[in-house]
Amino acid sequence: MFKKVDHIGIAVSGLEEAIDFYTKMLGKGPDHLEEVADQKVRTAFFAVGETNLELLFPTSPESPVAKHLEKRGAGIHHICLEVHDIDARLAELKAKGVKLPTAINVNPW
Repeated sequence: MFKKVDHIGIAVSGLEEAIDFYTKMLGKGPDHLEEVADQKVRTAFFAVGETNLELLFPTSPESPVAKHLEKRGAGIHHICLEVHDIDARLAELKAKGVKLPTAINVNPW
């Protein structure tokens, strides 16, 4: 079953501006900055209780985040749920006919 919401990915059109906004809103700076080369994004994580807000900024026009921004604009890109057994949960969803993405990212933290 589900354990918690791990993070909410938010596509942003300007990373520094978004960091400034969330820093003011939350009263603290980002807890973690990272470039994820294979996804062609730079990220900034803000811990909010047990959940993180992950700001996503594309580093390439071919990035899935760049395509999201182009089609839908800034806003929620994804919600990551932590589960007890990812393989069992994916098998269960597939058996129920849920269309699964071609790539599943497993959070290393």
